Amino acid sequence: MTRPPLTSLSFPFGTPPTTTLPTPTMLPPTTALPLPALQPPTMTLSPTSGPTIGSIRCTSYVPVPSQRVLGGMAEWCNTNCRLGYCPPSYCICVGVADGHGRLRDPPSRSSAWRENFPTPRDYNDMEGFCGGYERQWLVNKGKCGICGDPYDERVKPHEAPGGLFATGTIVRNYVQGQTIPVKIEITAKHKGYYTFKLCPNNNVLKDPPQECFDRFPLSFISKDGTVSRKIFVDPIPYGIFSTRLMLPPDVTCSQCIIQWTYVTGNRWGDCSNGTQGLGCGPQETFRACADVAIHPAGEVPAATTVQPLPLTTGTPCTNYIAAPDRQMIPGMAEWCRKNCPGRMCSSEFCVCSDA
Repeated sequence: MTRPPLTSLSFPFGTPPTTTLPTPTMLPPTTALPLPALQPPTMTLSPTSGPTIGSIRCTSYVPVPSQRVLGGMAEWCNTNCRLGYCPPSYCICVGVADGHGRLRDPPSRSSAWRENFPTPRDYNDMEGFCGGYERQWLVNKGKCGICGDPYDERVKPHEAPGGLFATGTIVRNYVQGQTIPVKIEITAKHKGYYTFKLCPNNNVLKDPPQECFDRFPLSFISKDGTVSRKIFVDPIPYGIFSTRLMLPPDVTCSQCIIQWTYVTGNRWGDCSNGTQGLGCGPQETFRACADVAIHPAGEVPAATTVQPLPLTTGTPCTNYIAAPDRQMIPGMAEWCRKNCPGRMCSSEFCVCSDA
């Protein structure tokens, strides 16, 4: 597995400012700050910001005590650390989670690229966990972005306006009242249950509030005809899980958003009957959104077209160096050498030097 190409992944400009921060600009450093090498997907940050092997990933970051007086540092840490740039002298991890699952059909905004849609690649598309348990429940009082981003994140990557992955790409065309197939790829189970909801939004430039989804809960229908609003995770094996959803009979839309929510059940808490148990109380939550169209009954829906991703041609470059106007930046040559081979590097930062 490789990390995202530099066309979709970049790094902050120098050290964090010492005043109130604007929205962070992710560019390679222009100062003498050492550039960290990208880690493979299974190399992640531990609670002390050190690398660790395994499926554990950090879900929430905060500034180290000496940096907390700086305005905007909390947002700086959460934005940059999630992209792989996380100096331990600035930020530490305060919450971790395993890899979990992703919505494959209809493909979510973060996973559409896996189905060859020309959308930005979210290599962490199984981790829409609302910022992690601590951030969701201790900071945001249980609230979560509609598509799995932290509720308090100013620009949410998976929401419009402004989100990198909220492109408005219609990934499926359905007919009102249709029973549709859905597929969930399970990478780790944490008990709990799945639900699906729908919002007829009809505006790819601006996403709706959660209340729109709450008005249109969707029902599952099993092979034996059983209808339910929840699917419990325990009996489901790892891999691709398939089921069917019933669309509302009275909803049509040029853009509807299907929302998948996974409420886990692996935390101990207070139960409603006064006892305590596993799965009771606040739980970690995951979400993903897919943009679809629902056509009137009797109308033949347009076929969902997928533009094939461009094929890589020629011999892959094996030796990258810093672009001419960046060769004076300390550490840039080493950064290009470590991070570019095997992926497409933007010529703005690095160029191939193969003979």
